[in-house]
Amino acid sequence: MDDDSHEVLCPDSDDELGFEDDDDECITDNKWTDLLEPVYVAEFTELVGPAVPVPPSPLKVFQLLFTSVIMYFIITETNWYASLCMWDEKF
Repeated sequence: MDDDSHEVLCPDSDDELGFEDDDDECITDNKWTDLLEPVYVAEFTELVGPAVPVPPSPLKVFQLLFTSVIMYFIITETNWYASLCMWDEKF
């Protein structure tokens, strides 16, 4: 691949973009390249695991995710769809 695969576009002024703004940002044109560069990844030092107490039973965990409002919505939509399917079969 050629060395021009990472072209950076920086307009000379905001007028070239068609608006006025104080941001001095450049646009990088990222293209595929065979050039691999080392990547620095900082070591993760935070605590891992849940940040809140875990409920004592699987049912309580489920109820945290699927509240009664969500369950009511699922039931209502399921029943609506079932009635629509039954109506289509009659006609």
